[in-house]
Amino acid sequence: MFSSPSSSRTIYSTSLSASQEVSTQKSHEYFVKIPPAVHYIEMAGIVPMAFLGTLGNIIALIVWTAETRYNATTLLLKHLCVWDSLFLLTYATLLLGREAKSAEVFYATQFFIVMFLWMSLHLTLLVVVTRLVAVTRPLHVRDLLTRCRVYVVYVGIIVWCLLFASLQIVVNKIEHFELIERVFHLLQVLNSSVNIIFYAACSTRFRQLFLCRVQQISGLVRFLSTSLLSSTKREVQTADL
Repeated sequence: MFSSPSSSRTIYSTSLSASQEVSTQKSHEYFVKIPPAVHYIEMAGIVPMAFLGTLGNIIALIVWTAETRYNATTLLLKHLCVWDSLFLLTYATLLLGREAKSAEVFYATQFFIVMFLWMSLHLTLLVVVTRLVAVTRPLHVRDLLTRCRVYVVYVGIIVWCLLFASLQIVVNKIEHFELIERVFHLLQVLNSSVNIIFYAACSTRFRQLFLCRVQQISGLVRFLSTSLLSSTKREVQTADL
């Protein structure tokens, strides 16, 4: 007795979904049960560097926001600090809490990690292009790098990175995390973490803005301490009366 085509398709689709589920579960189990060498690279290198890099990017973002005039490079560097921080925090969170995450959450987090990483790389390239335009066309740079054009390119990069991240997750399925891959991830985290060092070493404007922020913070601290001291004196005088 022969089975109908519809029942055959149902059996095939059921077996295919079951095999995909088993493959996803195996990939997730491999990620949870990692070799000791890979675990050491993660806990001793990637996670601490990620949190330090996030702190550095936050400081750099605070400094860059002191710039009130429009500049294409400064605008992109502000967004670069945000994307780098998102990449570092998401990656560190994935490594620290992988045992509590299901396979679906794992792949969703992996998608955002790839998205944030590629945004960081493309924005770095875009910053290089803006500096090249500023050096080669100093008289026309304001007409070429208008705010509207920069944002159009920026939105295009976001769409491209979304598509690329989706394609990479679907194609790769990330079945194995080898030691070499973890070393490569460590280099990626290091690249996203040391931006503030390059800003301080290579950008005079960043150093000026940093000193401006330090003066503002020190002035605020002096104001608060003076206000606290004066209020304390008034309370003491009131108590004496």
